[in-house]
This record gives sequence, structure tokens and C-alpha cells, in this order.
Amino acid sequence: MVYPRYIIRVFRDHLGFLATASVLVGGLQVLILTVVVEMQFLEVLKFILDQLPERVQMVLGEQFLTQMSLAGASLVGYNHPVVLTFLAVLAIMLPSRHLAGELEEGSLELLLALPVRRWRVLFSLWVSAVLMLLLVTAAAWIGTALGRLLYPSPDHLPFLKIIQVGINLWLVMAVVSSYTFLIALLSKEAGRAAMRAAGLTLFFFFWNYTTQIWSTVQSLEILSIFYYYQPRQILSGEPGYAGNLLVLIALAFVLTTISLYRIESRDMAG
Repeated sequence: MVYPRYIIRVFRDHLGFLATASVLVGGLQVLILTVVVEMQFLEVLKFILDQLPERVQMVLGEQFLTQMSLAGASLVGYNHPVVLTFLAVLAIMLPSRHLAGELEEGSLELLLALPVRRWRVLFSLWVSAVLMLLLVTAAAWIGTALGRLLYPSPDHLPFLKIIQVGINLWLVMAVVSSYTFLIALLSKEAGRAAMRAAGLTLFFFFWNYTTQIWSTVQSLEILSIFYYYQPRQILSGEPGYAGNLLVLIALAFVLTTISLYRIESRDMAG
């Protein structure tokens, strides 16, 4: 199914970024718990949120600190812009660089001339992408675990829920990577493919916010992939977690299948 030598090559090409992202994402989890415990950040944040309009409080509560406790603070790092940015860049960079970029340079044609089916090359790149995303997510889990060891408290969220949040985030980013594969196959330039994928991701992100604060379009919230990322739902134990995962898995499967078909049928010399 996969082409191991190609996976090793992809990991080698992006080892520096992967290591940097993992260290920063993991370190951020420790830093957040340090700030919350040492600076009594929760008390300050609760005061600030109480001054905001009710609708805004609802949105901010879901996004940052759904409960004014150490348990809620544990989830902040999994919604932090730094974490989301590193994961999104990784999800977009790999297919843009190795599909549209290598097609632009002409090196992809040489790779596809090897006695290996095209779909195996693409699938191996997809596996590389989701594994790298999983490694960065695992770094966040390790950072959270280290922070809990440094600041033990009965108020900590059960670690199983942290794992569930991480899996949910990982699958969202797997979908981002999956539609970037399709965009990259339809593009001839790495920069253009990356910009299109980034634009689509930003649209989904801000559309999710828009539907939360604008009741007129709230029924259209399901159109954003970020609607299926619900840390608050996991924290409160509300139903829907499994359904969200199934939707994300289905999206990644359909998008990847289309890309596999596309690379088999496309004349890559164009």
C-alpha cells in the first residue's frame, strides 16, 4: 500500500519543521498551565468575560475556557492560534510542496516514472502528512502530561478527555491536508496551491465563528469543518463526539479517494 522509502524521504525533508513545531506546541501546553497556576489567570479571565455581551461570552467560553477551572484551562492549548497555525501549515505545506511544487519543478514526473503505481506515491505522502500531524498532536499530549506533573491538582481534566480533544483536532487537520492534496493536484504552482488551501481553511475557521455570533446563519454551521471540532462538548460530556469523528473520517476518506483517482488518470506532463 505505502512506499516506505518515499515516506522516509518526506520525513527527512521536513524534520526541522516537525521538530520545531513539536517542541513549541508541547512547550506551550506546559506554559499555559504555568500561567494559570502561578498567576491566577483564571480569576482575571473570569472577570473580563463577565464584562462582555452574553453572545460573545458564549463564543469565547466555547473557544477558550468553557469552565472557569483548571480543567477548562487544560483545553486552551488545543485551541491556541500557535497550535492551530503549526498544524495547518504542516497540513498544507506537505501536499503543496510535494505535489504542486514538484510538478512545477518537473521532479514529480521523474518520481512517477519509477515502477511504482502513482496512487501509492500519493497515498504514501498522505500517510506521511497524517503521521506528522499526529506526532505534533502527541507533543501536545506530552506537554499537557508534563504540566500536570509539575502542577498536580484534583481539578485537572481526566487525561482521556485530553486525548479525545487531540484526536478530534488531528482529524480536522487531516481533512485540511486531504483537500489540500486535491487542490495541489489541480494546481501547477506550490505557492498558488498553498494560498488556495490556506484561504479555504481560513474561510472555514471564520465561518465557524460567524455562525456562533450571527443567529441568522447559525443553521449553516455544519458547512465548516471546524464545527466538528468541539472541545467544549468533550469537556462537558455532551453527546456528539463520535459523530463528529465519523464526519471528519468520511470527509478525509472521500477527498483522499478522489485525489488517488485523479493522480491515476491525470497526464502529469501538463
